[in-house]
Amino acid sequence: MSIRNAKTASYLHAGHCSRCDVPFVDEAIVTKDRVIWKIIGDLGLAAVQWAPFCEPCAGPDACAAAKREYVCGGCGILMRGPEAWKARTCSKRCEQRVRRAARRAMTQRVCSCCGNSFIGRADAKFCGSACRQKSYRHQHKRFPMVTGSTEKHL
Repeated sequence: MSIRNAKTASYLHAGHCSRCDVPFVDEAIVTKDRVIWKIIGDLGLAAVQWAPFCEPCAGPDACAAAKREYVCGGCGILMRGPEAWKARTCSKRCEQRVRRAARRAMTQRVCSCCGNSFIGRADAKFCGSACRQKSYRHQHKRFPMVTGSTEKHL
């Protein structure tokens, strides 16, 4: 969807209201709105997506529907939204902060399949896809381990 008037849509800005661009003090209300994601000349490309707003900009209906609470993993602000909302961050910038922090937190791990040590994320269990697949197949016993000769006897 494209729009000509930038006032009819919102902009995502980490830690700020998507409509009035005022920094959040205590909490943000999350609701669906048209959000501009790219500007080409005087044309703004927008899509309907979840966006954080301050209470006056969100309106009474969005405030009443906001039952689920999360703390943004990037900026630490309290966000309230409806049950259908599943995000954990207030913006793409905060989402990127969380991803980068997880990447920096890589540690020395031990593979639960082969026992080799490797450097991986804090929640990594296997050193690679081969060990992950081997463990999965062993757990579900779809492909039993082949032992001995596989030649056919005539």
